[in-house]
Amino acid sequence: MKQKRTLNAKQRILTEAAKLILRDGPKGMSIKELARNAKTSRMQVYNIFGTLPADEIDPREVIFESGVSSFLKRTEELIILAVEVGCWSHVGPVDRLTAILRGTLLAFRENSLWGRVVLRFLDLQQPCFKSVHSIFNKVDGFISEALEKGDMVTPLPAWQVRQVLFSTLYGLLRALYFDEGNLSGNRNYTENEVQQNVLHVLTGFCAPEARNGVERTIQALQRK
Repeated sequence: MKQKRTLNAKQRILTEAAKLILRDGPKGMSIKELARNAKTSRMQVYNIFGTLPADEIDPREVIFESGVSSFLKRTEELIILAVEVGCWSHVGPVDRLTAILRGTLLAFRENSLWGRVVLRFLDLQQPCFKSVHSIFNKVDGFISEALEKGDMVTPLPAWQVRQVLFSTLYGLLRALYFDEGNLSGNRNYTENEVQQNVLHVLTGFCAPEARNGVERTIQALQRK
């Protein structure tokens, strides 16, 4: 029972922390305000995240890293699940790339607050973002497989194709959650449109047969 209460308190703290981080930045977050918003004490915040007021470790840094790491771990879990669910014998590497996209978007839908924190403060040099590299490795592996099988045709190496796809997804997610770069002025930008646009970019790297499969997925999304 005590463990469950602690877990619930930690989740409340992380939820409120994400709101404050988005408003004030990771280092501008007030522990006093965080505790008040999470309906707990400052000492419990310190205890849950393994810090003390007298410690040299900044509790705000620990909370930020905890929230980011938890979000990215869950993203990896959803990606693995999305890939495994569609992992039939006839499914190719391009299909698995679309599954990774679905899993990623599901993670943002499930926890949009920490998803927005990751988008705003993404820094691949920080240890808490190391899971991003693990996701990149999965993507690179499927792209390499698709290139070897002829499902994708491009002179670019796998990592550069992934960079194009990631940059597209990153920019579109920022447009979705922060209304950035939306030149049309349409504020009803949707997750469905994000998925369609990334898939459109993916088709540019695909051989005809694989492209047809991706285009059928796009058409299905357009009917929703």
